Amino acid sequence: MAKKKRRGARLLGLLAIVLLGVWAYRSLSTGDEGGGGEAGNPAGIAGEAEGDAGKMHDLSVDPNAKLPRYEVLDRKVYDAPIKTQVQLDLLVSGELTPASLRALLTKLFLKTDKERGFRYHYHPTHVFMYAYSDRERAKSGMGSWVAMLSKVGEGERPHINVNEKLLAVLKRKPVVKFGLTEEQRKGIFKDVVRAEDRSMKEADAKYPLEPHKAVQVGQELGLTERTALMPWHEARGPSGGLEKIRHIQAGSRIRILRVQKKKFGPWYEVNVFDGSGRALGSGWINSMALFRQIKVNGPEVLGKQADYSRKLKAGYDADIAKRHGLSAEQLEAISVEGLEKQWPMPRMPE
Repeated sequence: MAKKKRRGARLLGLLAIVLLGVWAYRSLSTGDEGGGGEAGNPAGIAGEAEGDAGKMHDLSVDPNAKLPRYEVLDRKVYDAPIKTQVQLDLLVSGELTPASLRALLTKLFLKTDKERGFRYHYHPTHVFMYAYSDRERAKSGMGSWVAMLSKVGEGERPHINVNEKLLAVLKRKPVVKFGLTEEQRKGIFKDVVRAEDRSMKEADAKYPLEPHKAVQVGQELGLTERTALMPWHEARGPSGGLEKIRHIQAGSRIRILRVQKKKFGPWYEVNVFDGSGRALGSGWINSMALFRQIKVNGPEVLGKQADYSRKLKAGYDADIAKRHGLSAEQLEAISVEGLEKQWPMPRMPE
């Protein structure tokens, strides 16, 4: 959850640099749906830019179409009662046009749709294909594909979206700006994105929206409701240790001795005291048991996060500019350029 929130915050923070950059990146990262100025649809697959997304045609591929070269970077299969899904991540090169990309994705879809041997469905009910122009964009996890195909549901027809803005960017010749090559500016852009990620992560840690998952060693808390105290942070024995659970009454206090990270949230080893300070023992408390006991004002916390993140980011950006001999305005221009040209971003930190 925190990672998803930071991903959204990463975009918001970067897009706030310049409104133009915001609009450009948002439109590109969600894909340019359909063919735009491309005449016709040789693949015969629905695309919203064709002006008639609801009209479906027989799926076919022009045998004379010049297809891009491709390599399957990753193939994921999810087979369950609710759906059987196949996802392909593709590296494409050579003839990259809206028509050639549609033809390639159609050909691969027809092949995938014929796959059998799944446990829960006769053939894939859901198919997703993402075509990338380079490995770095494929690894970024920020939706920087040049074309994608989606088929959602049994009996549904696939839709293909082509990112024609990115195709146009890929055809431009690189230029030198501020005495820096485009590759050098791409590196600086990544530094700016990492600074955004770092500032958001640190702000989230300082002002957490889920404080029950961010309790620190040495912190003391007053309990407002009856709370289970476990002898361990994991089940032991045939009964899982349930017979040894104690319950701490509301009004007691706990002091955090140790934090044990778990998949579904941390556990806290605590010392327990009554209202007068008398020791009552020790044990383990699940972070979810504190969920309703640590109150948080969401809008206030978000405001503090934003203010603190901006302060941190300003300092990190100043360091980046100084390191590369750039002014604040030049660094901002590189950030906007990166958004407009959809340069690859580093992966979100865990």
